[in-house]
Amino acid sequence: MEQILLAQTPGKPQWTRVEWAQQILLHAYTHSSTHHSAPLLTAIGYINWWEGRGSKAHQ
Repeated sequence: MEQILLAQTPGKPQWTRVEWAQQILLHAYTHSSTHHSAPLLTAIGYINWWEGRGSKAHQ
C-alpha cells in the first residue's frame, strides 16, 4: 500500500480506478461521523494533489 500511495510502483496509475476510489471515499465521508472524517478527507486531498489539483487538495 505504501508503494501505491507514494507513487513508487513501476506502472502508471489507472486513473479510472483512482477516480472510482475517490468516489468511494467521498461516499464514506458523507456517511461518517466527524470523528472519522480526517482520514477520509486526507486521502481525498492526497488523490487531488496527486492528480495535479493542488487548490482542490488544499480545500
